Amino acid sequence: MPVVSPYGRNLLKQTLESDWPDYAGLQRLFDEVEPAIDLLKKDTALAGSMSSIWHELRDIRSTFSSLEQGQILDETEMFEIKTLALHLSHLHQLYQKSGLQLPEHEFADLQGLIRLLNPGEIVVSSFYIYEDYDPELAKIREKKRLIEKQIFEVEEGRRQALKAERTEIVTLEKQQEYKVRQNLSERLKSWLAPLRHDAGWSARLEMVIAKAVLSQKWSMCRPEITRDGNGMLIVEDAINPEVAQILKTSGKSFCPVSIELQRNVTVLTGANMGGKTVAMQTIAFNLQLARLGFFTPAQRVCLPMLDYICFIGGDFQDQNAGLSSFGAEIIRLTEVASMVKQGCGIALFDEFARSTNPSEGSRFVQALCEFLQRQRCYGLIATHYDGIAPNGASFYQVIGLKNQADEGEELVETAPGKILDRLCNSMDYRLQKVAGERPVPHDALRIAGLLAVDKDFLAILKKFYD
Repeated sequence: MPVVSPYGRNLLKQTLESDWPDYAGLQRLFDEVEPAIDLLKKDTALAGSMSSIWHELRDIRSTFSSLEQGQILDETEMFEIKTLALHLSHLHQLYQKSGLQLPEHEFADLQGLIRLLNPGEIVVSSFYIYEDYDPELAKIREKKRLIEKQIFEVEEGRRQALKAERTEIVTLEKQQEYKVRQNLSERLKSWLAPLRHDAGWSARLEMVIAKAVLSQKWSMCRPEITRDGNGMLIVEDAINPEVAQILKTSGKSFCPVSIELQRNVTVLTGANMGGKTVAMQTIAFNLQLARLGFFTPAQRVCLPMLDYICFIGGDFQDQNAGLSSFGAEIIRLTEVASMVKQGCGIALFDEFARSTNPSEGSRFVQALCEFLQRQRCYGLIATHYDGIAPNGASFYQVIGLKNQADEGEELVETAPGKILDRLCNSMDYRLQKVAGERPVPHDALRIAGLLAVDKDFLAILKKFYD
């Protein structure tokens, strides 16, 4: 997220930690992004000017707190308030110029605050305890200037007396400045609410523009949110930006992921290194973005209002707790089990029970399928175990190896940098729906050949396939 201001980053953090928006709230978030995308298309310079302001904003919430607590601000703190007010006022002007009319969003007018901290006709970015604030302060400073002038004009004997007199006047000046700061601090209290309002609105505007920037960069779509908790959950041509960026650096492209899920269990199988994990992560990632009110990097994402998204995958081994991968996985399952009983959601399991033996592992996966079916959630389980065929389930399979070279060509030695290219070029990572349960592809031997495993080892291995 191109969010750079402290207020924007704080809002982003709150967005990730807060409860999910309701249906109307999600639609409002999506409605905000579309006009921002149009703005970026027609006036990138204006959006760039807004971004420049967000780069300049500083976090002065501690100054807000001091003001709220009745403390007397020093000149630095008043300078911070003035600087923030100037930036927010400029942002207000750019917002008006942009033509954006985001619902329930509007800046307060901070011109009165700027005049308070800039009593002169010419608006400057610095701050000073101006003489305009207090006639008595003006008299003291004028007297100080006269004495300072005399110090440079009189003889040495007289100069020391003038310096002592100047010291007394400086003390009076500081005392009068304190009274001015005391008065200003009291008057600034009334501006605390508008300042906080505008800082918060600045953060919301920054988030909207940042979402639009991301949407353009990754050709994102507006998610379709349905009220029907029993409808299809559809992901079409979705990508994972992080993985796509990594692939791009090596001249490869990401294979988009498409899948349709019913409120039931779907079993995903595929070859070793066939991309099941990336596909699962991509699906979960796009759904999570949609639930947060973001556009998604896909051609289409359609989902009901989900109460939860659970993902279990990877190595859960916890050395600090003394748990094996399997033990940690079971503890995580217990946490997820309590969640799936609390509404409509999706639970994704990547190679569940992989770390136990195949005989018991397949039983655990079968039990997991039946458990999820009873909870009537959207369940997606990727597995390498054979025989996982729950009644009423849907089945997908990674297409896998394609255009495979003959055995002789597989064993040709290549440079290390070309080995993975060979595998990538031979693998079709798309998901295809299959009618009924199919045996899990056993492509380990073929993949070993494509990865140029040692010839002597491969020859021994083949004996066990005969």
